[in-house]
Amino acid sequence: MSAYGNQQSNIAGGLYGVEPTISSLVVPSGVSFAFGDAVFVDAGDASKAYKADSTDASLAFRGVAVASHRSYNSVDDGSYIGYTDMNVLTEGEIYVVAASGISAVANLAAYVVNLISDGDYGKFTSSATNAIATGGYFRSNVADGLVRIEL
Repeated sequence: MSAYGNQQSNIAGGLYGVEPTISSLVVPSGVSFAFGDAVFVDAGDASKAYKADSTDASLAFRGVAVASHRSYNSVDDGSYIGYTDMNVLTEGEIYVVAASGISAVANLAAYVVNLISDGDYGKFTSSATNAIATGGYFRSNVADGLVRIEL
């Protein structure tokens, strides 16, 4: 189990506040998730983590990859690699990477860009265009490329 107390919060995947709900998903072979990445599950197998994909209607937003400083599953570059378990925030507040062009977004609905050819693919935005709803809301404005969302 990873430690979440007293960790730096203003990094992608950093938790904010208290009492987050965190679940564990398996990262499939050939896939990696950076801390703060959006995590999706397939309707047919909700135990594995997937990236956003505009061509796969069976994927549903599950949460955000949590920065886990003491996890043996993470590697030095701040990511989870294939065949490991990943900690995913499903309820609570967390810092994520903002899509370009957004700044004053506090209290707006949060979406994830799911069009692979988009330069902001996988980042969080306030626009529903080429994006998947997270069910969450932005709880801060963008600062240094990061923004806090609440799921």
